[in-house]
Amino acid sequence: MNDKMTENEYLKKVKEIRRVAWFDIVELMRDYAVENNQIKLGDIISNHAMTIKVEKVRLYRNELKPSLIYSGIRLTKAKKPFKSGEKASIYQMNLRE
Repeated sequence: MNDKMTENEYLKKVKEIRRVAWFDIVELMRDYAVENNQIKLGDIISNHAMTIKVEKVRLYRNELKPSLIYSGIRLTKAKKPFKSGEKASIYQMNLRE
């Protein structure tokens, strides 16, 4: 009787451990990014190139410094939507104060 673990069994277990660990890491990234977020839906935010009115927030998965990506309608300098209705995104790390 051979009770030794096969290479395929080993690789299958490693794959499952990594899969579960990745979900835990993503959850931790989301918690960190949300807890360090001050922006709400409807806020007007800017980076070096544009201004948007936030309509959607999603996670930017970066294990070193997780953050959020804000998406919404792009605004003119007068804080009015462009006639084209152009949408844009701004990364949390690029926010201008």
